[in-house]
Amino acid sequence: MLKTLLALSALTLLIMTGIAVFQMQSNSGPPLIEGVVIPTPQATQQFSLVNHHNEKFNNTDLQGNWHIVAYGYTDCPDICPTTLAVLAQVEKQILSNSQYTDLRVLFYTVDPQRDTVEKLSSYVPFFSSNFIGLTPKKEQNGHTAFERSLGIRAVLTPLPEAEKDYKGYSVSHGVMLYVLNSQGQLQAVLKPEISSDGTQFFTAEKIYRDYTALRDYFG
Repeated sequence: MLKTLLALSALTLLIMTGIAVFQMQSNSGPPLIEGVVIPTPQATQQFSLVNHHNEKFNNTDLQGNWHIVAYGYTDCPDICPTTLAVLAQVEKQILSNSQYTDLRVLFYTVDPQRDTVEKLSSYVPFFSSNFIGLTPKKEQNGHTAFERSLGIRAVLTPLPEAEKDYKGYSVSHGVMLYVLNSQGQLQAVLKPEISSDGTQFFTAEKIYRDYTALRDYFG
């Protein structure tokens, strides 16, 4: 009888422990990432862009896959190509681990005057044949709906006459990565690390860790 009671007590304790662990997991908050998690995702405004294949790209093209959006311009000397190279490493790691492979990387240009479809088509696939370059339509002026939805910020500043070259202006922009869920909603913003000399950068390890943590939590 005593052995039976002890066995039942042990079983009850095991069940209660399992329930407690499940409740802790169920009630746990969003993952801690290098950036900001948006528990209630934000819908993107209706937008219309062109991809580097010269095809229309709009909200419906975001459906069904998760996306990481990088932005910048093809003449960028440092952070843009470095970030895209890092994202290519992340893509390889995701594919090699065969987990959460429904991810697409988008590169949005903030310099559509120079970054034509032809230029994007030679620039973006250099990093990965799966990456998609995006540009606003030429007739669009000011911030596009896509930029406003994500909070993309960039400034084109005319150069003084003495400094003008073929470009005629300089480009400055923020450094963020935007994570969109499979409904095309903004789910998180990844922030760069900052070195001791003020340089901003991303690492494949942290992007991969944060992306998989988001997928583990949100599904």
